[in-house]
Amino acid sequence: MHLNKSLQNASLGVKIGTLFILIIIGGLGSALLAGKLPFTGATQLKLIQTIMVIGSMLLPSLIAAFLFSAQPAKEFYLKRPLSRKNAMRIICATLAVSPCINLIHSYNKQITLPSWLSGIEKWMQASEEAAQKATEMLLQTNSIGGLITNLLIVALLAALSEEFLFRGILFKWVSDTIKNKHWVIWSIAFIFSAIHLQFYGFIPRMLLGAFLGYLLIWTGTLWAPILAHFTNNALGVLLAYRYAGTGEEKAMMEEIGTGDTLWFSLAGAIIFIACIRKIWEEKL
Repeated sequence: MHLNKSLQNASLGVKIGTLFILIIIGGLGSALLAGKLPFTGATQLKLIQTIMVIGSMLLPSLIAAFLFSAQPAKEFYLKRPLSRKNAMRIICATLAVSPCINLIHSYNKQITLPSWLSGIEKWMQASEEAAQKATEMLLQTNSIGGLITNLLIVALLAALSEEFLFRGILFKWVSDTIKNKHWVIWSIAFIFSAIHLQFYGFIPRMLLGAFLGYLLIWTGTLWAPILAHFTNNALGVLLAYRYAGTGEEKAMMEEIGTGDTLWFSLAGAIIFIACIRKIWEEKL
């Protein structure tokens, strides 16, 4: 039974405020739990990643859905299945657009702030480097077991948790109040990118967030952005595994589609547009 029927009519501000409090509590609780882990190195990092993602994203989203809705599944757009044709198109489109994302990322990294903001710029550069090192450590493995673990944590769990939060409950609440879907898609994409605190990847991540939002609108099911998000993350995991120890991991993950391989971006853009057009033509 629904815990409190009066909460179903709560305002958007109350809902988002409650969700924010749940995220803060979940994040702090996860941080305390992670700090007590008796592990070190990559194993510790994987467990911390798992605890933080579940505690600060997945659980707050689920709790908020049960608090404010008599039918929580509706808050996540999970009732409508994803067709096989669209699933294949989404995988194809996500893989095809990856070189384009790398190209945009290469331009994003060239953005500099005015001299009077040099302190902030240095902080952003340090944060970016720390995030890059953490990602490299998290993905570093040369075993099948490690690969499967990374696919589960970095690709599947992250995709489920982030999509439940951003394209699931947040999207549902905001779109119930604001009827302009484009505004909703781009505002949530902005938040989605900003919350990662990686300025030099902000623009491509925001564009990816918008792509995920439009997939939700066009298909009517959260399984579409979940699949795209999983595919995007899984590609990075697989490339890191394939080129582990060769010194080419970063180049294969971030530089395909730039410089001498620019043609990958051009070809990918054409394939991406073709796939998206088919999905859009079958929209609800």
